[in-house]
Amino acid sequence: MSLIRSFTVELWPTVRARAIENTAYVLACGQTGPNCAGQSLIVDPMGHVAASAGEAPGVASAVVDAARVEAVRAKNPSLANRRR
Repeated sequence: MSLIRSFTVELWPTVRARAIENTAYVLACGQTGPNCAGQSLIVDPMGHVAASAGEAPGVASAVVDAARVEAVRAKNPSLANRRR
């Protein structure tokens, strides 16, 4: 596994964590090319990967569902628990 690919894979848990703690869809893009790893992601509010573009140039698409956000926020009140 190359250093670039390894670095990108190590960032996936961070992207998933941001989606969970903000109970929102998170889109993370990665540039493709000889010195880049690609691996763009779309992560849903529960931290599940909804789409991934891989290493080759391309497009990742997923359905962003407001009802899914509401359902997750009902189960995970992380936004309500924030300090103000």
